[in-house]
Amino acid sequence: MGFLMQKPVYDLKSDSIYFKIRSGKVYESMELSSHILVDLSLRNNSIIGIEILGASIFLSSLTSRKIDKDTIKNRLLIYLPPEDKEEVKLGFSLGNEKYVYAIPKLYTSPIVAGC
Repeated sequence: MGFLMQKPVYDLKSDSIYFKIRSGKVYESMELSSHILVDLSLRNNSIIGIEILGASIFLSSLTSRKIDKDTIKNRLLIYLPPEDKEEVKLGFSLGNEKYVYAIPKLYTSPIVAGC
């Protein structure tokens, strides 16, 4: 995946962000962390989109400052930094400020762990 920057779809009521990477039919959604879900296609399990739940809490934690819902709605851009074979990363841009989040490789969902 190359460098792609776009304004994500933000649902103010549910405080969730959806970042569409490519078109396609979603075959499966996978929980990568407590805030991040990834939609996969049937073909090669390629990533179609990424959803961030509790976006204002997630971004406030990432930036170490309060990020309100209006800021997310009006200023947030999401991008994929250049590929890194060791980590999957998401980039967030709030005006001139840029933040990168490395998605944890090994995450055990509490929902799956409880089954």
